[in-house]
Amino acid sequence: MNNKEKRKYMTDLLVFQSTPFMSEFETRKDFLKKTPIILYKYRPFDRYAFEMIEEGYAYLAPVKGLDDPFDCLNDFTINDFYNEKTHKITPKAVDFIIKLVCPKGIQNLSPKEVKKLALQCIKEDGIDYEKVPKVVTSNGIMTRTEVEPLFVVLNTFNENFEGVIESAKLDGFAKSAMSPGDRVGICSLSEKRDNKVMWSLYGNNYEGYCIEYDIPKRQEVTPNLCPVIYTKRNNNRFIEKMIEYAMGAFMRAVTDGHLTGNIGASMELFCTKDTDWSYQAEWRLIANAGGRFPYLNIKAVYLGFKVKKSNESKMKKLAKEKGFSLFKMNPPNGKKRITYSKII
Repeated sequence: MNNKEKRKYMTDLLVFQSTPFMSEFETRKDFLKKTPIILYKYRPFDRYAFEMIEEGYAYLAPVKGLDDPFDCLNDFTINDFYNEKTHKITPKAVDFIIKLVCPKGIQNLSPKEVKKLALQCIKEDGIDYEKVPKVVTSNGIMTRTEVEPLFVVLNTFNENFEGVIESAKLDGFAKSAMSPGDRVGICSLSEKRDNKVMWSLYGNNYEGYCIEYDIPKRQEVTPNLCPVIYTKRNNNRFIEKMIEYAMGAFMRAVTDGHLTGNIGASMELFCTKDTDWSYQAEWRLIANAGGRFPYLNIKAVYLGFKVKKSNESKMKKLAKEKGFSLFKMNPPNGKKRITYSKII
């Protein structure tokens, strides 16, 4: 998937986390076919290597321990969007909301013209609905019916933004987004089993191993599994993401579905990395930090060609006990690609 498709996937992921969807989970074929069937985990032989396989869990490492120190860091800026003295959203917030709601404008009005129209109708205590038809008529382009959904959204957000901010200070998601280091846990997986950089960095320079997980399409797994977006664009402004998330949740209700928002935006806070890391082809399991994720099935394990004999012997025993296949990487032989030979 490209970045646009990944964002759509994460938007659908959050939309579908509702009772109706979860009750019909297995019937959502169009969505589920985008979920990977197989993913890989590169690891060294550390104190947890055999325990994880014996007890059947994947560890959710705290965000603060991720390989990229710039990962999951968020810019928290309220003042650009909310004036605490007047208790109102700012013109910048209006501009941002308009870009979310109608990025291409409305009818013959450009986004810039829509913003100008909106600012003419915003007064001290909200939207001046008596002024709306006058402004619309003076433009001679739209009817009130065509523009009213936008004003409903602006007014609702203007009236409720303070409450959103206050609740954000207490809400678990907001706490995690603003300071995810100790709260959010991530298990990083890859679409590839033969990446030389991954073997070098995370497979202890070919002394480690790589687990092939069979990813079950289950309610306990799919909602927690997200693709990583690789981009050079700064995408960590928490307030903007919170606005996108909160807006998507109520826009459908207040406009009867006429307007929609990208409610998958919040997932990008934990699933966006610099393009320098794109070789990882990463998917992330996201849940509470320090947790054990028990729902993945081990299909096979691949040993590095430098694996110690003692670790190889223990893994052979585990493969027979647990019923997964075991492969060993063939030593370099002048060819550029990695190959494996099956042991069990």
